[in-house]
Amino acid sequence: MPEPSKPVAEQAMPDERPKVSTILESAMEILREQGDHGLSMRKVAEHAGISLGHLQHYFSTKNDVLEGLVGSHFELCTASLREHIEGETATDARRVVAGLVELGFAYARDDDTGRVFREFWALSSRNPEVKEHLDAYYREYASMLTAFLRPVARSRTAAKKAVALLLPWFEGYAMTASSLELDEAALAKQLTDRAVDAVLGAV
Repeated sequence: MPEPSKPVAEQAMPDERPKVSTILESAMEILREQGDHGLSMRKVAEHAGISLGHLQHYFSTKNDVLEGLVGSHFELCTASLREHIEGETATDARRVVAGLVELGFAYARDDDTGRVFREFWALSSRNPEVKEHLDAYYREYASMLTAFLRPVARSRTAAKKAVALLLPWFEGYAMTASSLELDEAALAKQLTDRAVDAVLGAV
C-alpha cells in the first residue's frame, strides 16, 4: 500500500521552513490570547503578514494549523526535557529526582505554557488528530523519563512507577498551580521523597 501523505508542514522544502515557523508562531500567539474559538485562517494569515491563499499553500485548513501547532509545541517540550537529561551530572536518585521536580515546577510557573496546554486538552476532547498528538507526546515523554531514571532505580518497573507518579502530577499542577496556596519548597521535598521511595523501593 502507498504511504499516507505527510501534513503540508512536513512536506515543506528547507527554504520554506522559516515561513512555516512564522505561521505557527502567529497561530500560537492567537491561540494564547483568544483560544481555539478565536483562531481562524484569516486571522493567522493577517498576523503572519501573508495572504489567505499563501497560508493555504502551507496549511489547507484550520485543523492542519492546529496539528502543526501541537506537533511543533510538543517537539519543543521534548527538546527541553532532552536538554535537561543531557545536562544532568548527578548520579544519586535523590538529586536526579529533585532536578526533575524543579523542572516540573518551572514548567508549572510558565503561564503561557499552561494556557497552551489547557487549549490542547480542550481540543483533544473533540479533535481525534490533536488527541493522537497528545497521546504520542505523553508516551514519548514517559519513555524518556523512564530511561533517564533507570540508572538510579532498582528496576525498570521502579523507574516506571516513579514516572507514573511524577508525570501526571506535573501536568495537573501546571493546570492548577495558580489556584493553590502551597509552600512550594515543602511540596517539592514531599514529591521528591515519594518519587525516590518509588525509584528505590519498587521491585
